[in-house]
Amino acid sequence: MNINIGRVRGLPEMEMALFMECVKTLNSHSGANAKKKKYYEGHIMLSDVNLGIALPDGLSRLEIGCEWGAKAVDVLAARSMFDGFVDARGYQSDELTNIVIDNDLITEYSKACRDELKLGCTFATLSADPVIGCKIRFHSPLTASAHWDGEKGRIDYGMAIISMDTIADTQRPTMINLYTDDAIWVLSWGDNKWTAEEHTHGMGRPLMEPLIWDATSSKPLGRSRIK
Repeated sequence: MNINIGRVRGLPEMEMALFMECVKTLNSHSGANAKKKKYYEGHIMLSDVNLGIALPDGLSRLEIGCEWGAKAVDVLAARSMFDGFVDARGYQSDELTNIVIDNDLITEYSKACRDELKLGCTFATLSADPVIGCKIRFHSPLTASAHWDGEKGRIDYGMAIISMDTIADTQRPTMINLYTDDAIWVLSWGDNKWTAEEHTHGMGRPLMEPLIWDATSSKPLGRSRIK
């Protein structure tokens, strides 16, 4: 997914620069990530395969069966199961158990794990919720991006598309969160303009954590199992 967003009202210059870096990262990886998603789903046409020969137009659009991408991901994902949290003594914590239940984390982790293996990583974000207190969401690199700080060994800042809508026959973001060390900036589309609202926190780091597969020093946010 490529997104193109101009000025956001209410977003300070420094945060706007961070946001545009995140948009640039998301757009630059969109083609490769979409291709991995296509191989996972098995929707491959002959034109996607380098046979070393020219193909007639009709034959090049022929879809062929391709199951190895799904197998490479699903076999390992099925072995990664999340059951919940325990405290330092090995006992279950009622507070953490409630967070797991309220956010349906066992089911959501299963989906996030597949995205992690498909695309190299996925992102978990936190936000305040008036009903359950702590809301946990997962975002694939198809709809989120982040800048890694090697010195700190963590995400420096990141963004995630929260909601989409059909505008002029095209799926476009209508809400995007920007995560910084001291705030979540909620960017909303309405009345033909983007506006930003700041929600500060005291964690001292972005409320965004990556789940990473097969990281290297040159690719700290992981590598896909689909090669």
